[in-house]
Amino acid sequence: MQKLAEAQGEGDLSSATAPSHLVTVLTQLLVDQLEHVPKIQELVPHGSWLSANPAHQIGVGFGAHMNSLLLAADPASALSFYVPGTVYRLKSVKGFKQAFGKRLSLLVDQCCGKKRPTGHWKAWRKAVRPVLIEISPVCDVAQAKRVSSLLVAGLLVPAAQISFKKSAENITVFPKFKVRWPVADFPPQEAMLLFCHTFKITLPQDGIAAWLEPWFRLRDLPTTAIRNANAAHAARVGYVSVAD
Repeated sequence: MQKLAEAQGEGDLSSATAPSHLVTVLTQLLVDQLEHVPKIQELVPHGSWLSANPAHQIGVGFGAHMNSLLLAADPASALSFYVPGTVYRLKSVKGFKQAFGKRLSLLVDQCCGKKRPTGHWKAWRKAVRPVLIEISPVCDVAQAKRVSSLLVAGLLVPAAQISFKKSAENITVFPKFKVRWPVADFPPQEAMLLFCHTFKITLPQDGIAAWLEPWFRLRDLPTTAIRNANAAHAARVGYVSVAD
């Protein structure tokens, strides 16, 4: 909490301003408990310790653990089969091929900055895990106006392979964070999420596809970042004119 208040304060940190900085950060997370805090005065008594420097040493993995809180949450268990922000893991490579009409290897290679068949490329292929994220507008879901689900495909990249990722305008990359939802082939570890906006599909929203399994959920702001990037990528247009 102290580190969050300090980062939000950007040099303006005191016992008087720290509670407001903390509320600003937590509001961005859409933390439901804040809706029940009637006044900032309830946090004012905590200003002194909140504005102090942390007493203990900040470890090497602190940033990834904090990003895990800021970026991701448990998957929603209700509301809908396809909740915006839900990150799905693949249960079937064949299902991916049928949905996209392309082999999964094309996505994996397209996001890698190393050429085949180098050792780095082989390590990348072995380590990364394909995922999909649902990015339908939240308002359409809340108002029951969504007729299909929009999903974008990407990769979950372990920390050891992060340096091999490709940087491109059709790829959205998030900071390294701690994946705290273990599955059989991916234990808890530091990793990075990236999404490739050329790989997107729409699926019926009346039942989850058999080849997908909910894994975790990105919070509203990072999901919005992917949604906006996807819209920007889809809106690209080339204009050609011929002078007289």
